[in-house]
Amino acid sequence: MLLKTIARGHRWFDALVSGEVKSLNALAARDGVTRHFVGNIIKLAFLAPEIVELIAQGNQLPELSTELLTKHIDLPIDWDDQNACSTSAKPLFARVALKLDLIPVAILQT
Repeated sequence: MLLKTIARGHRWFDALVSGEVKSLNALAARDGVTRHFVGNIIKLAFLAPEIVELIAQGNQLPELSTELLTKHIDLPIDWDDQNACSTSAKPLFARVALKLDLIPVAILQT
């Protein structure tokens, strides 16, 4: 489901860039969703390719979801920053899990 949502974010971003739609509001109206929802999902179009690849391979934490990526973390726009975004040099997914208390801090420090 997460990978499909990332693809949707890419399609929506492409629709905006190409001029197919003129605004987030127009995109939301066309697809029958809220502008807020479109804004949240479009952020996923900016995930670093390495992160998308991990998700495509199924190597992300099982708890990682669209909701976590769009509502619970402030994802940097820069891919290097996303890849470096970490606690104790662990990947972004560990940071997400830590923030939501899904895994203990001691695991991240190993």
